[in-house]
Amino acid sequence: METPEQLLEQTHHEAGTPVEEVELEQFFEPVVTEQDWFGDEEKETAAKYRSLLSALKENLSDLKVYRVGEIQIDVYVVGKDEARNIVGIATQIVET
Repeated sequence: METPEQLLEQTHHEAGTPVEEVELEQFFEPVVTEQDWFGDEEKETAAKYRSLLSALKENLSDLKVYRVGEIQIDVYVVGKDEARNIVGIATQIVET
């Protein structure tokens, strides 16, 4: 996906839906950084996100993160595999 319009089309969102591109590290930073107050469960969760981030970096190039919509935001982390196919993962976040 080279443009926000292509992303909206491929993900079946209405034309004109807000799309924001954010840096990969910026997107993952809050969930991969351990805090002093973290207990075992939080540390384990952060480790899982670090593992995911590492797998994405090792297996995909040209990684981009797109946030689509407002309040209920669809997030797409996409990149290109060795065959130059566009692949990635999707999730949803809620911001109030």
